[in-house]
Amino acid sequence: MLFEVTGLGVVVYSIRGGTLSGPRLMESAVGGEAGEEVLEGPPSLDGKFAIKRSVNPYGADNYSGFAQISKRGDRYRVAWYTPQLAYTGIGLRIADKLVVAFSAESTAPGVLGYCVGPGGMAGAGAEGFSGAAYRLHLQRRTATGGADALPSCEIAP
Repeated sequence: MLFEVTGLGVVVYSIRGGTLSGPRLMESAVGGEAGEEVLEGPPSLDGKFAIKRSVNPYGADNYSGFAQISKRGDRYRVAWYTPQLAYTGIGLRIADKLVVAFSAESTAPGVLGYCVGPGGMAGAGAEGFSGAAYRLHLQRRTATGGADALPSCEIAP
């Protein structure tokens, strides 16, 4: 049985205390343009965050409301509540970034986040909220230097 999930997207927030800001890309974006979102809330990344700015890919104000973030082990559950729609997401903190995949459906999609280096990529992935996030290492075929060429990627617990 094949089914279609709607409202898929990803947002990559830069973390500065209790302010989260970054590009937001929806699967429905024509031409792959990203919008922007800014949230403000507790520095612990656990609690209610006001949507301070939401701009669509064309520069217009998009929506208002709030996001509820709850830490669950090494993952973050993010739920956005806007007057138009509600979204559910799963996120991972990688260094000073919070990478969140989201959906307009009731279930969050899986998420992958990577740090990129000269020899390849290192990162983490998660699907759902049970179990632990898994580590990922992708090394370039032409890379020399072995594992030393992979980036050091801090996956926050």
